[in-house]
Amino acid sequence: MASDYEDYCEIWAENAKSIEDEVRASVTFSLVFHVSFIHLPRDPAEDDDEEEDGVAEINNLTESAVEDRDIEVARDRLINEETCQETLEGILSSVRVPSRPLFVEKILSCARAMASDKAFEGYKVLRMQVRICAVVDDDDGDIEEVSESASVAEGASREAIERLERVQIDEDRLRRQQCLCAICLQEFVVGLQVTRLPCSHIFHGDCVLNWLTKSKSCPLCRSEL
Repeated sequence: MASDYEDYCEIWAENAKSIEDEVRASVTFSLVFHVSFIHLPRDPAEDDDEEEDGVAEINNLTESAVEDRDIEVARDRLINEETCQETLEGILSSVRVPSRPLFVEKILSCARAMASDKAFEGYKVLRMQVRICAVVDDDDGDIEEVSESASVAEGASREAIERLERVQIDEDRLRRQQCLCAICLQEFVVGLQVTRLPCSHIFHGDCVLNWLTKSKSCPLCRSEL
């Protein structure tokens, strides 16, 4: 459904330090997300009573927002060419934002600029503020509903959860599949047992169990169990 509304993304670096930063073992990005959504209503052209001259008028436009989230991710994981796409998909999924080129490109651009800026040399935590407004078509199932009813969304059945496969991480799996859990954004390590969904995406057992009590779809690809 075409509209005059477009995705919006604004990102800025925050030049701030704290005493607690110094205990960090490695350099970390801290991304504070401020997310809202514009929900486009059902296209009137699909209804029995079509508009005159075929003009679809946008009525009852709604907007919703999610609670601000602070996501931390290792500096090298975010700016590395081989891991940045997967990492950002996981981050955006964790704040229920569609992974769109505009959002990915702007976050990466800011992160890489900060990583090479001498003004941030010696910082253990590189802080970014990320303000996103995503336009979603309610007909497309582009994103899960983000409203007060989200807290009581239907989760996966106990039977579906009990059927999930447990697999062990080895070096080959790390090379050819996910390197981190898209829910908590922590890297997998060799020898760890993880849970695999029917779509083949893998997650920490506790992370995905908590997720599936609220949703019956994969956090990454949205495939239903």
